[in-house]
Amino acid sequence: MKITSMLTARQIQIIQHMIAGKSKAEICRQLCITPGTYNNHRNNILERLGANNMAQAVDIFKREVDKAMEVRA
Repeated sequence: MKITSMLTARQIQIIQHMIAGKSKAEICRQLCITPGTYNNHRNNILERLGANNMAQAVDIFKREVDKAMEVRA
């Protein structure tokens, strides 16, 4: 399944910032969102990817991106 059909554009932005090692505060500041909105997106990411925590969500996200890149190659 395509990652773009699993997550919204904003959720993808948030997980990409997490992968880059940014903190919750940094992500909120850079994306101009409140901590509550961040938490909502985080919870939705977990639910949509079927992950138990963000580390697992990041692994799933990376795996799906890798699959998409293999298809293009």
